[in-house]
Amino acid sequence: MSDDDSSDDDGVACDQYRSDRTAATFGLCKCGRPKAEHKLTTQAGANARKIVSSLQGGGGAPAHDQQAVCAWSQRGMEASDSASASDELKRFLLLAKTTKGAACASLIKQVLDHPAINVFGELLDMANVQELAGTSSAPSFELLKVFAYGTWSDYVGRASELPALTEAQSLKLKKLTVVALASQSKMLEYDQLMRELEVVSVRDLEDLLIDCIYSGLLQGRLDQVARRFDVVTFAGRDVSRAELPSMATALREWHRNAAELMGTVSTELGRFKEITDESRKAQTEHEAQVEAVRANLRASQDAGEGFGQHLDSDRFNSAEFDGDEKMRKSGRLKGRHMGPGGKLAARM
Repeated sequence: MSDDDSSDDDGVACDQYRSDRTAATFGLCKCGRPKAEHKLTTQAGANARKIVSSLQGGGGAPAHDQQAVCAWSQRGMEASDSASASDELKRFLLLAKTTKGAACASLIKQVLDHPAINVFGELLDMANVQELAGTSSAPSFELLKVFAYGTWSDYVGRASELPALTEAQSLKLKKLTVVALASQSKMLEYDQLMRELEVVSVRDLEDLLIDCIYSGLLQGRLDQVARRFDVVTFAGRDVSRAELPSMATALREWHRNAAELMGTVSTELGRFKEITDESRKAQTEHEAQVEAVRANLRASQDAGEGFGQHLDSDRFNSAEFDGDEKMRKSGRLKGRHMGPGGKLAARM
């Protein structure tokens, strides 16, 4: 057996990645293997793993290319996790159709322990799950509703009447609480988060936030200087029937604001069209006036040239007459007489 084979046998990644917050290296699963070694169920995730592995193996890609590829691979991993969660939820929904009573309560516990399942509305609507209300398994049903719609503080307030949480369930409920807070504010102060989640250290809080990012529940930026988390996007949670009226009110308000905005835009467009039409009309009139002035100038110029030619002809005839008169007086016209037609002719 080769050295590579023996190393593979020494540590094999489990089927479900669970972040080990106590590990010396960030990103390790509780099985001791990194997240990239866990099973991916989509082609995008598989391609991401190949690229990440090549980079880790010293592929020699530039630093900026590595960052871009790693960001792309992270999206591929998140997509694969989402597909895996959907498949796992479908499997539990099929099981919920045939399980009742204590078996259904056990199924709920498995769902709550599953690290990739974060929506529970479909399971809550299952008939066998609804039948747990009013039975000895009712606490499991109520706990499922807390995970679907509630927060960590909701559980703490009812801890005496609900089942005790496992470590995985505690972590999941705290992560869902962060998502609920992110839906209310884009800037989450560390102090607020530590108070709501009952986290005692900033390190533990930041590990929890990073785990939310890796789980695809949040996208944002840790600001350690300002001691806050800036939210970019967050995953959606189940919506309870009690929240529907407030959502409907918010949608009506949005519709009213949108209608007002569209009305304002339409009015402004109408005013702009009127101003544009008036400007075009004024420009057309101005161009017509300019053209009329040009025509008048051309006509005046043509008339001026004709009058100038008439003056030149009269000036030439006058000069010719003056010349003849001087020649007659000087005796040069002696021997010349006026011929037929009034023309001068030499005397024979």
